[in-house]
Amino acid sequence: MADYKIEVYSKNGKCLGDIRHLTQGLKWTEQRNAAETVSFRMDLARYEEYVKKTGMRPYDFMDAGTTDIRIVRNGKDRIGAHLIKIDFSPNDPSVDIELSFTGYLNYFKDAYVDAAYNNTSQGDIAWGVINQYQNKQDGDFGIRRGEFTSLGKSPRQRNQTRANVKDFLVRLSNVIDGPDFQFTPDKKFNTFDAMGNYRPDIRLVYPKNVAGFGFERSVDSLANYVIGIGSGNGDDAIVATATDPFSRQALYRREKVVTFSSVEKESTLQENTNGILEMLKDVRELPSFTLSDGVLDLNDVGLGDTIYAEMNGYIMFEHIHGFYRIEKIEVTVDENDAEEVKLTFDNLNVDNIISQQE
Repeated sequence: MADYKIEVYSKNGKCLGDIRHLTQGLKWTEQRNAAETVSFRMDLARYEEYVKKTGMRPYDFMDAGTTDIRIVRNGKDRIGAHLIKIDFSPNDPSVDIELSFTGYLNYFKDAYVDAAYNNTSQGDIAWGVINQYQNKQDGDFGIRRGEFTSLGKSPRQRNQTRANVKDFLVRLSNVIDGPDFQFTPDKKFNTFDAMGNYRPDIRLVYPKNVAGFGFERSVDSLANYVIGIGSGNGDDAIVATATDPFSRQALYRREKVVTFSSVEKESTLQENTNGILEMLKDVRELPSFTLSDGVLDLNDVGLGDTIYAEMNGYIMFEHIHGFYRIEKIEVTVDENDAEEVKLTFDNLNVDNIISQQE
């Protein structure tokens, strides 16, 4: 059983208090190269009573758009997130408030910059667009560069007009050999060639130490002929294509048109188009395992780690054995801090990932 704190931080970075004892239904998620989520509910009367003792008013203590929190697990900062929604609902004789938080990546979902980078490491490009936006008037969210920087296998070019910063970062991560990125709870921005660690010592086997699972094979989003449309209008727009003949022969020709409206260079457009093909050209399998409290120490295992996973009992599961990368972590925490953990895996390019993590 873990020990949780939920620390509340003001816009200027001051810790105002720990509200874990007021909360119920705590849930949090992490996903590689995506924004974290946190949610919980509180009794409004108990919350106002607590805030009154601090000498503050409720909306000064916490409010949508200004408040950050840190989820602290067993003394270690796990997630930093920004309050985006407070939902009030009656629960006689009091009122419940449901609070929703999102990770710091979503600071930049409404942020735009003109990117001009040539012969630049991908880590420098990723930090560069963040730094550009934060240098705008009133645009500084307090994100600072961390100690980890992805150099990548070769320098890249990125020249885009009015690029959305969040989309830019996600697309940069999606190109072949693109970086992973991370916003730490204390607002440091890191990039990695391959985030996480190779952990052959951790073995999860259904049904031995795995309580439940989810498993699907799907071609719902499959594409093996991708057409990328870049900057420009109509016939003047730049175009790139990417295809996989083996996938076409096995699974029929399946086309997808993807728009990258801010991309101005053909080489950058081709990189983005190749990245989409790499993600979509095969039958998609995303096994997930549900673990009971105490099976895995989440202070020891993290997002991006590559571990051994296996499913037994049926012929259709027999190919699920080997090393898989943790793509997503979803945690439900009860009032006693007992956890139910769901891990979602992927094995896309897993051998290449392991070589970078070892």
